[in-house]
Amino acid sequence: TVQGEYMRSFLQRNAGRNDVGFDGGYFQISYVVTGERRRYSRSLGVIRGVKPRHAWGALEVAGRFSTLDLNADDVSGGRLRDWTVGVNWYLRENLRVMFNYVKVDGRRRGPAPVSDDPEIFEMRFQLFF
Repeated sequence: TVQGEYMRSFLQRNAGRNDVGFDGGYFQISYVVTGERRRYSRSLGVIRGVKPRHAWGALEVAGRFSTLDLNADDVSGGRLRDWTVGVNWYLRENLRVMFNYVKVDGRRRGPAPVSDDPEIFEMRFQLFF
């Protein structure tokens, strides 16, 4: 599955200051290594989850790139880019365990510029219906 989004948000400011815009987005790709496919509803425009064919579930590998830029004119909100690699284990159609590694590149400009590049390991359980 390939998926992505781009967003642009506008901030109207008062007191004679210029309005500003911020950009962000992501691109991700995933593949279910056990052979199942994601279902897509054209009428609803919704990508549905994976329905495991095996008693032990289904496995999916995924990668993602995200970016968010909150710098514009005199606004120094920072810039963030991150890369994620993950494995999703679908125990049932509505239950999955997610394992992710995220490498972050964060920057903030201003009088005291900040550079922060954490590495994140995360695991979560998700029950959805």
